[in-house]
Amino acid sequence: MEQSYIQNYGQYNTIVDGNVIENTKWNAVYNETGLDLEAKRNNESIYINLSKDELIKLFEVPASNKSIHERLEDDLYSNDEQLLIKPIVIEEINNKKKENIQKKIQKNIKHIQNMILKNIQNTIQKNIQKNIKHIIQQIIQKNIIQKHLII
Repeated sequence: MEQSYIQNYGQYNTIVDGNVIENTKWNAVYNETGLDLEAKRNNESIYINLSKDELIKLFEVPASNKSIHERLEDDLYSNDEQLLIKPIVIEEINNKKKENIQKKIQKNIKHIQNMILKNIQNTIQKNIQKNIKHIIQQIIQKNIIQKHLII
C-alpha cells in the first residue's frame, strides 16, 4: 500500500508603519499515522494531533444548509447589526512552553551553525584539492617541457 506524506508550512507578518502587529507561523504534517498541526500567532500557540479516524470523523460532519453569505452574517452580526467579535480560542504560551521553544531554537541554531561550518570546510577542502591538482598539473607540464628541452 502506498503511503502518503504531506507537509504544509508557512509564515506571514503584518507590519504597519514599521511595527510588526502580527506574526504567524504554522507547520502541518500528514502521514500514515494522522495529522500533526502546530501554529503560533504572536504569543499564542496551538498544537493538534489527529489520528486518521479522527480526521475521517471531522470530514463526516455535515456541511451547513445555509449559504456562505448567511453564515457570515450569522457569525459576524447580532440582531442589532453590531459586529460581534468571536476570536478563535488559542491557548497562551506559558513559560515552560517558551523555554521549550527557546531550547528548540538553540538546537536549530547549533544545527545550522554545524551545517554552515561543514559547508565551509567542504568548500575549503574542494578548493585546496582543486589548487593542489592545478599545481601538480603545472609541475607535470614543466617536467614534460624540461624533458623535451633536454632531449
